[in-house]
Amino acid sequence: MRTLASGATILASGAVALSLVASRPDHARAVEPQATVQTQPATKEKKSQPAPVPRSLSRAMAERGDLQITDVLLNPMLRFEMKQATFLHRMTVEKLRPEPQQAQALALVFANYIRRTGEERPRPILVGYPEPPPVQTQGADIVLTPGFQTENQVDDNGRPLYLVAQAIAVLRPEQVKPFRTTIERWKTLRQGITDGPLKRLYRSLFDPQLALPKEKLAVLIPMLQDSIEGLSSLERRQRDRMIKIEKKTRAKIFKELTPDQQRHAEKVIQMLQDDSARWEQPGHAEQIYIDAVRLEQSVNAKQKNTPD
Repeated sequence: MRTLASGATILASGAVALSLVASRPDHARAVEPQATVQTQPATKEKKSQPAPVPRSLSRAMAERGDLQITDVLLNPMLRFEMKQATFLHRMTVEKLRPEPQQAQALALVFANYIRRTGEERPRPILVGYPEPPPVQTQGADIVLTPGFQTENQVDDNGRPLYLVAQAIAVLRPEQVKPFRTTIERWKTLRQGITDGPLKRLYRSLFDPQLALPKEKLAVLIPMLQDSIEGLSSLERRQRDRMIKIEKKTRAKIFKELTPDQQRHAEKVIQMLQDDSARWEQPGHAEQIYIDAVRLEQSVNAKQKNTPD
């Protein structure tokens, strides 16, 4: 229960690796078989190995004029980083409702992060992990915390760049406070790698917008804990079984909530379920990467064609 009660998922240590596989015929070169009398008959051939693809898929896309989902294969940890950033972007847009020009500027900040993550290049630090270094932004202290990066992007003075600080740079002063509120809510609601129905129920109860008092949570959390501790290792791997247990636990917990609180929790649970469903779709992470590449290229092309 200690992990559940923390409300956060910590990334495991170790380097993040990126595996990129090309599907086009011109990406592969046949390897001639080496036959020997003792070990390898002359009739057998080794499988063709794909030639290395450019590290910058955005450059490859520009040269070819297109980039297909089948060209990209992302490491699960990179998918996780992209998922966290995309969730923060979606929550920010829903909270701030930016005008089209500002919305594009904000989208570019996150697109750059997504592309750099997909290509395992130096990128801004993602907020939300332990050891938070405070950063002064527009006169307000915002706690920014480094994510698990292979190499961080730095400014001209060698200081690390933060994704949140880059987002704030395109906001108006009056938008900074609601954005800070969104960051804190995102830290609570963002899902871990192995989140399931019961953890989504848990996160909904700790939503800052729901603002349940500690006394109420002290009654509800033991109910959730009993359901989790009663699960066998086999049940934890059975989705249908977990869904049934979550529904039973939710009904029990919701008896302690007001109708308005129930509706809010239901809305949060649905939001988290929808987010999980999107990322479970084959090719979703790859499409998110490709969309980020295309957005950056489109904006760059317009800027080149715009007279000074």
